[in-house]
Amino acid sequence: MLAVLKEGYVPFLLGPTGVGKTSAIRQVALATQSLLIEHAGADSFTDSDLVGVEMPSGKRMPGPIGNALTHAREIGEPVLLFLDEFLRYNSRAQESLMRLLLPIPAEITRVMGISHDGAIRATSAPFWGDEWAPAESVSIVLAANPWGNVPDPALVRRTVPIMVGFDNSVAGLFSQKTRAAIDLSWKGTADGSLPLPIEYGELARAQSADDPAILSRYTNRLMALDPAAAKGFETLLSNLGAKS
Repeated sequence: MLAVLKEGYVPFLLGPTGVGKTSAIRQVALATQSLLIEHAGADSFTDSDLVGVEMPSGKRMPGPIGNALTHAREIGEPVLLFLDEFLRYNSRAQESLMRLLLPIPAEITRVMGISHDGAIRATSAPFWGDEWAPAESVSIVLAANPWGNVPDPALVRRTVPIMVGFDNSVAGLFSQKTRAAIDLSWKGTADGSLPLPIEYGELARAQSADDPAILSRYTNRLMALDPAAAKGFETLLSNLGAKS
């Protein structure tokens, strides 16, 4: 991500829940000493929710994008705008965000009537108007689950997709049974037979290499989401134990 951002592009992280996308992006914000502004996509959000709304009284209520651009322009500090679950935004919201992803060159900003010598990032919303900030002050990272909605080709052209997967060496830190369970959970998530894996955050909280609470909490989550998948997971894990 750091290499992609340094070249002025937008990283688009594609990976399952629990693979560490959000944690990695927060580390990038720390490394670049940027103000981190996060927002998670949902179908109900409109472009006005994201950019901002000016009330009839004149009071302006910025959304996450309005906050990010205003801070970068007026305060002059670098901002990292993280739009998580990007593919969950509805088509209208995604279209308003597309414009934001590509910096507008300096020669175009002048004909737009914006007094700035360099490239900018800009967008607008019906109840807010135009909003912009210097491109060098606003970095953007997108993330999504690859098994949701199919990305728009226009979105892919404006970003650098980065496929994020589980590092198998992490499973090697655990006992044989736990390692087998971790491996099964990630393979099952990839092939669609399980709704979620044993995520990095759970593994980071392990008290030992064979902490039984890891499997207990995971099977409880599976039961809540898909009892049949939970039973299947336990059967597969039991069969693996018998073979070993």
